[in-house]
Amino acid sequence: MMIDIDEDNNYKLRDVLVITDHNTQSGGRAANDRYWTVTKGIVARYEYQSDKVIEEKATIIWREEGSSNNWKIELKPETIYRLKVRSLKKNEYGYPDMSKDVMRLYDVLDCYDENESLMILFNEYIGETVIEDEELGTFSYKNGSECYIRNQLEWLGYDIDVKLESRDGDKDEGLIALSHFKDIYNNREEYDIIVREYAAKNTTDVVNELNYRTYAEYTEYEEISIQEFYNRIILKMISIRADGRYRFYFDDDDMFWGRLIMVEGDMENGITGTDVVVA
Repeated sequence: MMIDIDEDNNYKLRDVLVITDHNTQSGGRAANDRYWTVTKGIVARYEYQSDKVIEEKATIIWREEGSSNNWKIELKPETIYRLKVRSLKKNEYGYPDMSKDVMRLYDVLDCYDENESLMILFNEYIGETVIEDEELGTFSYKNGSECYIRNQLEWLGYDIDVKLESRDGDKDEGLIALSHFKDIYNNREEYDIIVREYAAKNTTDVVNELNYRTYAEYTEYEEISIQEFYNRIILKMISIRADGRYRFYFDDDDMFWGRLIMVEGDMENGITGTDVVVA
């Protein structure tokens, strides 16, 4: 089933029961790499060997061929899985966040998305509080997520996710962040144009230079225009804080091999910069 990073040393495999976090799985790849490195966060796990529930956050990592539309494995958010994994050595493969325990996925053994007894076992790790808004609906805070999130909010004909950043689920911070977001949402046509134009004007040259260096040696590279870049990127998420600082995240349509294009700013001063980040 798996395209595993390392097929050797199978004696190190172990079974774990995990509860995944609220985020969807994500992936990225290097320019000439046909494999995607895919990651999924977990908030707690039960280790069969030690008979212990481990509360620390962790990350599951594996590799896939093809695009994100046809990955063989999909670990859904807030779902309990029994996995076969192998520990990842510190700094192996240059994984960026080694503050968390990182495990390589070898196989998915079972899924228990409606098992009541297991949900009770993990209940304290997936509890939530909510902010209700008459116009925009329910924003949910998941333990350990550091934000209230609203999935699939309609934005100019398609759906986006919205995160109201909040330390430890502080509801007052979430409500202030929501008031800022409502200012953005009520003027979304204007914001969409301004942010999209800024991303296109400041990032098109970057993607052309990067792709030219990658492909020019063995094929003719046709540059992407600013207008084409503007049309291809798709808004996926907006994150906003109580102090008015916001970030818009765009899908790159594979121009940066599966990264996100981030535009940031604040409610008082407007846009302050852009960057390309791992999805």
